Amino acid sequence: MDIIKNLLETRSGKIIAAITGSSIIVIIIFIVSIVIFSNVEDDEESQGELEEVIELDDTIAGEILYSGVWYSNRPDQAVLTLSKDGSYTSTAWIFNGHFLIEDKQIILEESGRGTIMLELHTIRGETVLYDPENGYYFYSSQEQLENAISIQQGFNVLEADVEEQKWLDILKQGVWTYANDGFQYSMTFSDYYIEIESIFEEELSKATFEYYIEAIDIHEDHAVDISFRRKRQEVEKVFLPAIFRIRETDTKYVITAQVGTFIWNNTFEKPITEVELTQNGVTEAQRSELQSISIDEDGNRVIVRERVIE
Repeated sequence: MDIIKNLLETRSGKIIAAITGSSIIVIIIFIVSIVIFSNVEDDEESQGELEEVIELDDTIAGEILYSGVWYSNRPDQAVLTLSKDGSYTSTAWIFNGHFLIEDKQIILEESGRGTIMLELHTIRGETVLYDPENGYYFYSSQEQLENAISIQQGFNVLEADVEEQKWLDILKQGVWTYANDGFQYSMTFSDYYIEIESIFEEELSKATFEYYIEAIDIHEDHAVDISFRRKRQEVEKVFLPAIFRIRETDTKYVITAQVGTFIWNNTFEKPITEVELTQNGVTEAQRSELQSISIDEDGNRVIVRERVIE
């Protein structure tokens, strides 16, 4: 120890100590630099591997996301199964094959038979597949399918009710008339009675029928067949079956029936302007007449609606 101490006190010793210290510092800096650069290279390699994995996932994410069993509302009740490997099978409608996803569309490639496109839609927060060519849907569960069918049936009933009400409005509002060879005929329908009048040379004849409607058969060509039963008061003892047609033209409605259905005449007409179509049998004028507004003892606004049936 004394030798080292004596050496460091000399000029040569101090130079050696300075050189040794500098060398140690350089070596430390070199080692630290190697470690840092090594970590950077590792991070770059890891990032590259991550990007490769993400890119690979993007290519199969659609197949995985929409894979599963899809139930259709087709008449043949076809069930479509999309597999994660990009293949599909179907119980009906199309042959098995492969599928791919492009721009919110699932493209089914039938083996050697062409392609079929299904659109990805969202209905009430749930994904469905839509076949635009045939107008059918595929649902991701039986429950979703049953709910959709139930809702559609409700719409169909509502549409049918509204359409039937249209023809009932046409039938019961206003007066049906016809003139022929000096005769003037008129006919009105209420809920339970048909009133018919015939005037010839100022001589008036009247007939009253009780009636009820059995069926309304709506056609696509602006026409409807109404099957009903009617009984002429004081003449007939039973309700007899009959049928007539109402047809809509640009300016008028026309009733036609078999001879004898309405006694004296089998054709009647009514201007379109005489009919105010409703959705429940109550016109706007009737609705305002049957509505009353008052204030109760607590200051609340009370609306009372009544419908008078004659």
